[in-house]
Amino acid sequence: MRGNYRILLKTQMMRVCNPALFSRRQDPRRFSRTIGMLLAVVILGGCLMFYSGMIAKGFIFLGQGQAIPRVAVSMASAFVLIFTFLKSNGALFGGKDFDQVMALPVTGFQAAGVKFTFLYLMEMLVCVIVCIPALVVYGLHFSSGPYEILCMILMLLLTPVLPAVAALLVGTVVLTLTSRLPFRQFFSIVFNVGILVGVLAVTFGMGEQSPEELGQMGADLASLTSGVYPLASWAAAPLEGKSPLLLGAFGLLSLGCLFLFLAIVGKYYIPINSMLASFKIGKKKKAKLGKSSSVFMALYKKEWKRLLSCTIYAVNAVCGQIMMLMAGIAVLFVGEDTFSAMFGIPGTLDMVRKAVPLVLAFLGGMTSTTAPSLSLEGKSRWILCSIPVEPMTIFFSKIALHLSISLPCILISGTCFWIRFEMSLAEGLWMLFVAASYSVFAAFFGMYANVKFPRYDWETEQQAVKNSMSVMVSVFGGMILGMTPFILSIVFLRHAMLITGIFTAAALLISFACYWRLKKVKLFE
Repeated sequence: MRGNYRILLKTQMMRVCNPALFSRRQDPRRFSRTIGMLLAVVILGGCLMFYSGMIAKGFIFLGQGQAIPRVAVSMASAFVLIFTFLKSNGALFGGKDFDQVMALPVTGFQAAGVKFTFLYLMEMLVCVIVCIPALVVYGLHFSSGPYEILCMILMLLLTPVLPAVAALLVGTVVLTLTSRLPFRQFFSIVFNVGILVGVLAVTFGMGEQSPEELGQMGADLASLTSGVYPLASWAAAPLEGKSPLLLGAFGLLSLGCLFLFLAIVGKYYIPINSMLASFKIGKKKKAKLGKSSSVFMALYKKEWKRLLSCTIYAVNAVCGQIMMLMAGIAVLFVGEDTFSAMFGIPGTLDMVRKAVPLVLAFLGGMTSTTAPSLSLEGKSRWILCSIPVEPMTIFFSKIALHLSISLPCILISGTCFWIRFEMSLAEGLWMLFVAASYSVFAAFFGMYANVKFPRYDWETEQQAVKNSMSVMVSVFGGMILGMTPFILSIVFLRHAMLITGIFTAAALLISFACYWRLKKVKLFE
């Protein structure tokens, strides 16, 4: 049995650790794609490590250095919880390799255990990236010895277990509850988006403190981590001078919840996967005359159906728009004192007003429905290659889907910012124009990235939506083009309008360049 588990785990690991991926001779294009993804991961990891180290130094500056391990565990757990939940649909159930896996001499418990182990190793990498810099700062400041280092290692190994189990549990419950509904995928999307909004709302709400409370920021931030995630205090107990039994209790609780979850999932692993793979007709349907429409409208409707039929695609592709709407609604209830407290500078309303267009631009350009849209065609790509339709018409249908979602969100959120900051007509229109320009950039740049780096050999939609080169390039491109002018505008506040205009023009020029390149693409090549 152990041999079967190891073989199956090795098979899963070959998806990301296959030596053929690093062979230029066998497939130069796949080699370039792999190297590009590694570079993107290194850049993102470097940014997270930098911020983690800066946060740790900030706690030392505030006189709360002892709380660094607890804060590191809380930050890593939050990342693991959100990332695992976003890809929970397909992590355990619904994979195309279900028949192949169950044809092997393995039990449902082993199959679920292998998938969780693979997921745990990925989330462990996130914990290492987030926690190591903070713990290094802690160790250098407090001169940690072998005992403290051993406790740090155990803490790191246990940190991702509970958040991953919680995220998978919620994802499994949502999947099970919505599996028998007439519009299963639609309700699954609604549940997942609702839970994501709730998590983000709680996070934003925890950060809103009154100016009096922020007067003792160090103590408040240290106690805040205990309030948000009390188990972080257990994990970091030996490093804070408390009993190591609390770390042992944290380990027992984590492993106990894990084995209980895997035991339940393993028992129902085959029935749930079989239920998802089966197609049941809920009621009799009558044939109706088809409605005629243009080629573009037919493709546009097809894109909407794909979005609403794939939960992980919908949740990940509109995450930026969801945060944009939440920010717009939340800003109506935030006072000027809160803004001053957040930035540590009195009278920051004017500074925030000038940065608002770039905030909307960053959120609107961060995610795109076009980046994985071509890859999601998968094995049915031959249909697009064989129908008598220009490739640009296909691309425009996918771009139109993104704009249909993002532009209304920009209008609603922008109106909220317009009202809250009492902008003039010119300022309000400029804000909407900048955000819309970045949305157009995200649509065209994501489409071009997917054409250059397609991935049709996926086994689950998760691989095309979250683990593809095109999505990484699109997300990083949007983040860089949105974050850079935001930082420059804060530093050079007097020239914020000029900086915003330059980067907006750059976004539109890149969009036009992508459009020009897309016109020359042939899908059948």
